Amino acid sequence: DDEILVRAEVPGVDKKDIEVSLADNMLTVKGKVQHDEKEQKRDYFRCEISQGAFSRTVLIPGKVDTSKVEASLKDGVLEVTLPKLEVFKRRNIKVD
Repeated sequence: DDEILVRAEVPGVDKKDIEVSLADNMLTVKGKVQHDEKEQKRDYFRCEISQGAFSRTVLIPGKVDTSKVEASLKDGVLEVTLPKLEVFKRRNIKVD
């Protein structure tokens, strides 16, 4: 009721390679992955390089307090917590 939680799986992505931004009601997560692997034996040398980038934008329902947005990355899962503004929080109304 008090916040919106957005989770994204980003395995193999370092914290420094992720960018999270919020404009109007759009949350954007961008990132890049680069992997270099080298193997050298007596009679051969192997070098494998892979890289990729991603970007996802989601519409956030309602207004959030942008000054209190938090993001964390743990075990390949990015979590963005967006606290709702007071006027957009859910309220229960008693029926008389």
